[in-house]
Amino acid sequence: MDVSIVFVEPESEDNVGALARVMVNFDFKKLVIVNPQVNIFSEKVRIVARKKGWEIINNAMILENLEDAISMFDLTYGTAGISSKKGSKVLRNPLTPEDLAKMIWKYDGRIGIFFGRESTGFSNKELNMFDSVITIPANEDYPVMNVTHAAAVILYELFKHRHNPVRKVFKLANRKEKKTLINLATQMIEVLPVQDYRKPVMIRVLKNLIGKSMITEREYSVLAGIFRIVYETLKYR
Repeated sequence: MDVSIVFVEPESEDNVGALARVMVNFDFKKLVIVNPQVNIFSEKVRIVARKKGWEIINNAMILENLEDAISMFDLTYGTAGISSKKGSKVLRNPLTPEDLAKMIWKYDGRIGIFFGRESTGFSNKELNMFDSVITIPANEDYPVMNVTHAAAVILYELFKHRHNPVRKVFKLANRKEKKTLINLATQMIEVLPVQDYRKPVMIRVLKNLIGKSMITEREYSVLAGIFRIVYETLKYR
């Protein structure tokens, strides 16, 4: 599994340096920075990052927008500090860091873990762009963590589970295949004999399931076939 850390529009030089240092602590080397709002190569960043963290920053990929960063990966995970207690928003049905760590090392593919702006995090529209969302269980009265603290918790869990013995590694469906699967599912849902107002929610649920379930290439082929058969059966009956 190839894991990259993506920092979107960082606003603090301290946090850029500290994030790189946390990555060193837990042996993650690939950093992507999207549209930085500060000088990520400043002396202040270098001092905070220390020697090994500074190497990560100097090797980081710099991109202009979130869409370009998402397109690099087979699976993407946004991070959010607050989840819905009522569960009425399908989007807000997140994974914990431990949930993620137990799953990802069984698969072969490119994963991006995205951290948002220090001031505002990610909007709901942006969170909708990811395959799934990670939330760290915390005090309900103050659940929002500093980005580097959140990164430390998530990367610790990934580090802890990385070296567990795995008998077999499964190849993940790539982003193009998952997009095809979503399109086929959408096409199928559009011809289902249900009320139109229910269809967007059904599509969102399937998209969440595809993201959270880590669809393999074999599973992609089977599901794509099922969606096509259902669509053709209902459309031409």
